[in-house]
Amino acid sequence: MSAPDKHYKNTTDKCLHLINITKNTTDKCLLLTNVTKNTTDKCLHLINIITNITDKCVHLTNITRDTTDKCLHLIKVSKNTTDKCLRLTNITKNTTDKCLHLINITKNTTDKCLHLIHITKGTTDKYLHLIDITNNTNDKCLHLIHITKSTTDKCLHLIKDTKNTNDKCLHLINISKNTTDKCLHLIKDTKNTNDKCLHLINITKNTTDKCLHLINITRYTTNKCLHLINITKNTTDKCLHVINITNNTTNNYLHMINITNNLLTNVCT
Repeated sequence: MSAPDKHYKNTTDKCLHLINITKNTTDKCLLLTNVTKNTTDKCLHLINIITNITDKCVHLTNITRDTTDKCLHLIKVSKNTTDKCLRLTNITKNTTDKCLHLINITKNTTDKCLHLIHITKGTTDKYLHLIDITNNTNDKCLHLIHITKSTTDKCLHLIKDTKNTNDKCLHLINISKNTTDKCLHLIKDTKNTNDKCLHLINITKNTTDKCLHLINITRYTTNKCLHLINITKNTTDKCLHVINITNNTTNNYLHMINITNNLLTNVCT
């Protein structure tokens, strides 16, 4: 495992840190590692556990030490060596599991998108529910909808709120009513009617916000990829910096890199 990002200086950081640590020039996947030092960390911990040098998928696992962990548990369970998709499954040991369950259900060999469906059996589930609701055979985007019925839900809620019938992108909005909410808040704030990309922005009112701030900054009308950048005003920035840097036209994976020291302009707010 490579060392954490050398630019990172804050030891009390409570956010998720992601960095590409691969040394393999043919690697097309994202490698993630948690570098937090705070034992009370309540966030998602991700670490790359890949051991197969030919593996091109992301491996995620929860490494939190808190036995009451209520966060998302992800792990790759695919056995197919030619598999290019991300497989996720809940690995919690708690029979009353309240976490997100994801599974790849695609049968189309040419499918390049992630398919998610909620498979939890727990009626008291208070976490994010995802399901693919697309009916368009040429749709290349991810469709998510919130289906929880629990009024005490304190997690991130996603809902498609577009009114545009030809809109093919993901719309996210936080609908939590809990004032002590410490989760990521996302909302679509684009004003461009033909925009095909995902727009995310933190709308929390807590001045000590330690969550991820994301916003789409692409200016290219033909760009179909997700562009993320940290827009926090805190000079001691504790959040994730992500940007798509691929130049390979046949590349279908997301590339992420920490660009915290790179001066960026023309931020779309």
